[in-house]
Amino acid sequence: MSKEKNAQIKATLLATKERRKTQKCFVFSTKIDYRKLNKLQKEQLQMLFVEGKWVYNDIINHLQDNELRSWNDKKKSVMVKQKDGSFVEKPLLYLRASHMQAMRDEVRYSLSSLSEKRKKGYKVGKLRFKSSCNSVPLRQFGNTHRIKSLRKVGITGISGNFRVHGLEQFADNPNAEIANAKLLKKPDGYYIHWTVYILKDKLPVIQRSDEVIGIDFGCGTSFTFSDGHKEDFKLKEPECLKKLQKSLARKRKTETGKKHSNQYKSVQKKLERAYQHLTNIKNDKANKLCHKLQAYKQVVIQDENLRGWHKGGHGKAVQHSILGRVKARLKAMDNVHVLSRFAPTTKLCFHCGEVHNEIKVWDRVFHCDCGVCMDRDI
Repeated sequence: MSKEKNAQIKATLLATKERRKTQKCFVFSTKIDYRKLNKLQKEQLQMLFVEGKWVYNDIINHLQDNELRSWNDKKKSVMVKQKDGSFVEKPLLYLRASHMQAMRDEVRYSLSSLSEKRKKGYKVGKLRFKSSCNSVPLRQFGNTHRIKSLRKVGITGISGNFRVHGLEQFADNPNAEIANAKLLKKPDGYYIHWTVYILKDKLPVIQRSDEVIGIDFGCGTSFTFSDGHKEDFKLKEPECLKKLQKSLARKRKTETGKKHSNQYKSVQKKLERAYQHLTNIKNDKANKLCHKLQAYKQVVIQDENLRGWHKGGHGKAVQHSILGRVKARLKAMDNVHVLSRFAPTTKLCFHCGEVHNEIKVWDRVFHCDCGVCMDRDI
C-alpha cells in the first residue's frame, strides 16, 4: 500500500473521529420478513451463519499455533471438523472477504478484552470453538449492506433485495449517518441491527418537568417511587414452557452420547422461541418504564447489588423481574443520579437525620422517635 493511500486513510479516519464528537450513537433493530424470501435467499441466509461458524472456528484453530495477523482473510475454503473427528475441506460460497475481515477484527477485540481482564487480576480462559454462529458482522454501509427503499435492503452474499420491517425508524432521517450493522439469527427470526449516528443538535428536545423522583428497587415490590406509588412486574414461566423443559430433559437423558434426533431439535427450537417471547415482553416493559422517567428533571436510584440478591435466596424474584434491565437503562440516561450501594437509604431518617442501624430486612415499617412512621421502601 502506497504512502499516499495510507495518508488518505489516516485523514479520513481523523475526519470521522471529529464528526463523531457532534453525533450521538443509536442502534436500531429491524426484522427480516422471512415469508417474502424466495427459496434461494432462504438458503443463502442460512448458509451465511453456517459458513460464519466455520470461519470463526478456523480462526480459533489458527490461534493455537500462530498469530492472528497471519490468518488469511481471503481464503476460498476452510477445514471443517466432522463428528468422527476427521477434517474435511469446505468451500466458502456465500461469505465474502469483508465478512471474514470483520470476524477477524471481532476476535481481536475479544482477545484484547481478555488481556485487559487478566491484567486486572481476573481469572480468564481462552476463546473456544462455537457449535453455532448467531451473528454475521456487516462493516461497510454501501458495500456489505445497503438500503434500497423504506422497505427493502440488500446484503452481500444474498442475491437481490428483500423486505425488512422497521426501517422507518431512521432511514428517512436526513441527519442520520448509517455506519456498520450486524445480521442476527434469533429463535423468532432474522434481524439486522443498524448502528446509526445522528447529529446531537438535530435530536428532538425532551420536555422535562422540574420534579425529582427517587426509585427503590426491591424483590417483594419491584419499584417503589418517592411519590408513594409502586410498580411490580414479575413474569413467571408459563406451564407450556415448563413442559417443554421436561420434554427436552427426558430426550437429552435418552440421547446422551448420540446424535440428537429431529424431534429433539424441534423441541429445543420451541423452547428457545418461548424464552425469546418472555425476553421481548420484559424488554418492552423496561423500555416503557424508562421512557416515562425521561420526563423528570432528575431520577435518583441506588447501585443495588442485584447479583448478591440473586445468590442470597431471591433468585427467582430477580430472574422473573426486570430489575437488571431497568437499572442498566437508567444508568445510561443523562438525568439519572446513582447513589452508592452502601448509602444507608433505609436506615437514615429524612426528617431528623438519625441513623437506625437496628432495622432489619423483615421490618417493613420504618419508625423514628421524631414521629416519622411509614413504609420502609418509601
